[in-house]
Amino acid sequence: MRPNWIETRLERLFFVALDVETTGLRFQEGHRICEVGAVLYGPSGLLASFHSLVNPEREVPEEAQRIHRIPPERLREAPAFRETAALLVQFLNDYPVLAYNANFDVGFLNFELTRHGLQPLANPVVDVLELARRLNVMGASTGYQLERVARKMGVSYENQRGHRALYDAQVTAQVFRRMEPLLVQRGLATLKELLRWLSADTAVVLQMVQVFTDAQLEHRWVRIRYRSMDDTVSERVVLPLQIERRNEEYFLTAYDLMRRDRRTFRLRQVEAWALMETAPTPSPSHDEIYGPES
Repeated sequence: MRPNWIETRLERLFFVALDVETTGLRFQEGHRICEVGAVLYGPSGLLASFHSLVNPEREVPEEAQRIHRIPPERLREAPAFRETAALLVQFLNDYPVLAYNANFDVGFLNFELTRHGLQPLANPVVDVLELARRLNVMGASTGYQLERVARKMGVSYENQRGHRALYDAQVTAQVFRRMEPLLVQRGLATLKELLRWLSADTAVVLQMVQVFTDAQLEHRWVRIRYRSMDDTVSERVVLPLQIERRNEEYFLTAYDLMRRDRRTFRLRQVEAWALMETAPTPSPSHDEIYGPES
């Protein structure tokens, strides 16, 4: 029987810290993963690790090479993502996933998974960068780069090893472990409580749950501003179809007029919304929205 990680106390938690290196900042512009690193941690510390260079099947810009310092010839010899995906997913299993700026790392990973016909991650995700900000670990100092936060938390960070996927994943895991006493001081004993504190049951999210539920019942369209996992902001016109809660987060399934298809949105990434007085013109047909069998 698998543990219920959501209810697990933080000091007993098993988790995977993940990091990816890429050819650029946006997968929408054709950039790809070129290195994946992940470490499995338990109460006793490091238990296992996963690392793979990834052939991005494209040229690597010089700016990216300067950051991660991976020789292009090594990437050309590395397996493509589709050749490593199954092993990575197996390593991640159903463990909670930690990442430093999770929108970036998990966003790239989910893009690659879906691009190759695989399911995106359904694991609980903790953004250690957001956690550092919420805990105000840097105080009056500016800048929340991983190396700065690590050193502030008493974790060694070697610049000559930084910006490589496995090393940054290891540092992220150690930073999270150093944060645990600060979380306990705030009364956050379990992963469930941590996820709620970070993002889930805020007043704004609960207000959106009510707004989108009412819109679904009244068949009203809603205009939203949405920040995707890669930090891209877009304006969407959607017809809410379902609200559900998974791993302490709320998700909206809606017909997306821009995509002409159903899409799922994390409510915490909806930055603004407004109910529309009338349906868009021209409107999609009933079958387009609900399917021919409904």
